[in-house]
Amino acid sequence: MKSNQNSDMSKEDQEEENSTDKIDKFFMDKENNKKIYNNITSNNIEDKFASYVKTILKTQKYLK
Repeated sequence: MKSNQNSDMSKEDQEEENSTDKIDKFFMDKENNKKIYNNITSNNIEDKFASYVKTILKTQKYLK
């Protein structure tokens, strides 16, 4: 029974190692890094713009 548990653990360890390798390869790819960077910066700009629009709308309500 113990040997079966050990083999299960080694399978899990191997799967984890494989997924870690895939993640490492993904982030080592410069094209993926550019996509991630562009996505983060564009989303950040959109969030800031949305915040400004909300502020402007609130200000307009008070000025009326």
